[in-house]
Amino acid sequence: MGWRFFGTVGLVVLAVTAGCGSLTDSSTETTTVTPAPVPTPSPSPEEPGGSLAPGLDASGVTDAGSLARSHAEITDGTSYRMDGTRSVVHQFGNTTAESAVARRLTYENASRYHLAADPYETVIDGRIQSLDNHENYVDGDVAYRTWRTDDGRVVRKNASAGGRPAEADLVTVAIRRYLRLENETVSRIDVGEGTHYEVVGTRPTLPRYGALDSYRARAVVRSDGFVRSLNVTFTVRRNDERIDVRDNVTYRQVGTATVTEPKWVTDDVNESTRTDA
Repeated sequence: MGWRFFGTVGLVVLAVTAGCGSLTDSSTETTTVTPAPVPTPSPSPEEPGGSLAPGLDASGVTDAGSLARSHAEITDGTSYRMDGTRSVVHQFGNTTAESAVARRLTYENASRYHLAADPYETVIDGRIQSLDNHENYVDGDVAYRTWRTDDGRVVRKNASAGGRPAEADLVTVAIRRYLRLENETVSRIDVGEGTHYEVVGTRPTLPRYGALDSYRARAVVRSDGFVRSLNVTFTVRRNDERIDVRDNVTYRQVGTATVTEPKWVTDDVNESTRTDA
């Protein structure tokens, strides 16, 4: 995962799942939103209980599973670019360990997409490896993969496994995990296309981490259940140990994203490509 250690310690063992749930806003593109109070909706036959979106009403997220399912159905049927980052800073005693993962998925459909991730954990030659500057390009029945090593770039070509990439489902998992909130506020915001709501909330505990010192989740949700962005920060403290986590994802070019063949697919292909059976 690209850990950096500071301080002095004989042996440090830290288990963090890299490549899973890496969810941030790109520094080069920002969306300006204008919060406005959400009026208390009046229930109607079309909106039982005054629902603002699947699993969301004026009080907050009422069903994270329903919201996650709606998001998955929408993203399965449209193109988009998804940018995500995850960073973890783990302090224990005089030692600090840091890790960071960045991913960009450009998705047209299940048969055409491009993933760039650094680093990226996957099975290569029968063993789990952490790959630097990893990219995966799928075009129909053919899949290309590349990554950097000390000896240069490696390119491999094989048959596509078919179906959506696993990274497309990471946000669905994150919605279920992070948006079970308490002390929520919901505001209608203007992002220029459709009706959106900003949800901000906290929670005292999180599975795997237990009790939290602080927690803040912010999501921008479209009225049909599409989660346009999700930003989560939390801190865990245990005696002299502290863990700070930031997990973020943002969608852009929704419905307009296109995938172009990366230049490395044809560059020096005879020298660098290995075809896997």
